Amino acid sequence: MPVGLNQEDETTKDVAIKILFDPRLLRDNKDLVRFEDELKFLQDPRIRGNPNLVKLIGYCREDKILGVVYDLKPRDTLYNLIIQDEFKWLDRVRAALALARLLNFLHCQKSQYLIRNINPAHIVLDKDFNPILFEFGMLLGSALDKTVSQREAGTFGYIDPIVAQCGAWTVKSDVYSFGVLLLDLMSKRVIDLKNTLATAVDLWALKEYKPGCSLVHQSLEDDPYFDRRDGPKMTDLAMQCMDEEEEKRPLMKEVVSRLEALHVVQQHAQRK
Repeated sequence: MPVGLNQEDETTKDVAIKILFDPRLLRDNKDLVRFEDELKFLQDPRIRGNPNLVKLIGYCREDKILGVVYDLKPRDTLYNLIIQDEFKWLDRVRAALALARLLNFLHCQKSQYLIRNINPAHIVLDKDFNPILFEFGMLLGSALDKTVSQREAGTFGYIDPIVAQCGAWTVKSDVYSFGVLLLDLMSKRVIDLKNTLATAVDLWALKEYKPGCSLVHQSLEDDPYFDRRDGPKMTDLAMQCMDEEEEKRPLMKEVVSRLEALHVVQQHAQRK
């Protein structure tokens, strides 16, 4: 049954359209399940309206096509912007903090949601560099009984290696992925999914990291908003998020608290 856009506002607006699949090419119902899961998630009254989640304004479910319509006019994906000089230090920290708060919000729901694939290619930034999560292909929630195989999990590049080995998903799996994303933002590095082993940011960090060091890119350390006291703190936080022992990883509530305590956040992050 097709459902059109809301008619409460006749003003022309920019939208983004995502086509999930052409049913003529469908071999199993996996895409259909993911489509239904995304609709349930984005229409959940507990989370609808969060500024860092894409706003669903319509969808199409017909014989020939499945797709969703978002109220979204992105600057670009986070994946593309991470290596760009125009993406400044203060905006990177703001983005990291906003995403940390989003994950904490989802994890703290009575029936929590796990994103499970926190990948910069699944996040866009708007004109003010605010992050918006728009892809939920591996979403897990209380009402969603879908599973992801170990083989499938191991192909994405930002997945907790514990999950890739045993398939045990917890909130700490999202914490691991956030740690990699935080390193991306700091180091101006992203994984190349066509050459994951050579470009894996977590593997690079494990080789380079020493307690108390900073893995912030030199060009970002030269940014006028950068405080040198923050580099080691953010680096240590990212590495703790990726600790090989899951129980030693912080919860997202602690991650938010530690990001909020950074000097750049205390001094500048609330300013526009």
